[in-house]
Amino acid sequence: MEKAQAARDQLRRDNEALAKLVTQKAATQQELEQNRMQLKQAEADVQSLEKAKETAERQAQTDRERVTLLVEHARTLVQDLEVKVAAAHRTSPIDGTLYSLPIRPGDFVKAGDPLAEIADLHHVRIRAFIDEPELGQIEVNQPVEILWDAHPDRVWSGRTEVLPKQVVSRGTRSVGELLCSVSNDRLDLLPNTTVDVRIHIGERPDVLVVPRGAVYIEGSKRFVFRVDNNRIYRRYIKVGIANPTMIEVLSGLNQGDVVALPGDVSLKENLRIRAVRPE
Repeated sequence: MEKAQAARDQLRRDNEALAKLVTQKAATQQELEQNRMQLKQAEADVQSLEKAKETAERQAQTDRERVTLLVEHARTLVQDLEVKVAAAHRTSPIDGTLYSLPIRPGDFVKAGDPLAEIADLHHVRIRAFIDEPELGQIEVNQPVEILWDAHPDRVWSGRTEVLPKQVVSRGTRSVGELLCSVSNDRLDLLPNTTVDVRIHIGERPDVLVVPRGAVYIEGSKRFVFRVDNNRIYRRYIKVGIANPTMIEVLSGLNQGDVVALPGDVSLKENLRIRAVRPE
């Protein structure tokens, strides 16, 4: 276009010069007409190029807008893919030990499915199921001992932490779920294991006790079958603290009383028995 404009401008100057020369009889009319024809063609070429330029600019603007939309679409697609990639490579929000990985490569998972279980295993929680009649003796921060058959020589220490909020059925028992915090410095108490829990609710020396298996529960009451003249009679008792084998008797029995332990036959009131004592 610059070349065409320069040629047009030169023909305009030539036209003015020829017009003067024709007046002065220094140039012919034919030369002037030829110049005018060339000028007319040059102006037409410039106009044609200007229109072509305008068309090209409009097309370029359209192309820019289209490409801009394509770029934005591509950026959105990249962001979506980055989110999916990030979702496929999760990072734990805490430091700890990965102790459960339920998924495998190629598994299909839905939103909300657990991918892994991670915890600081230096401090673990134990769920202890406490029989309903014994729940009244449980308080927060009582010392507990944890025993596990896999390590019979080890005892883990802890404290009661969260008291039961309700009583639920577990098999034939009515129990409350107690949470205990336990120190696990050596990381040898593994998650999801079954353990025995001893809760120290109290300690008293020189008290009257009976075997735990001799005590029966009737609602909120406790009773034993006391032996008298080779017959057994129900005797209600008030109990205190207990361990896995013995229960303290606060009232209802005296030292030297004999109580019956269950055997092959169910015990009932006024049943005649023959006492068998181990040597």
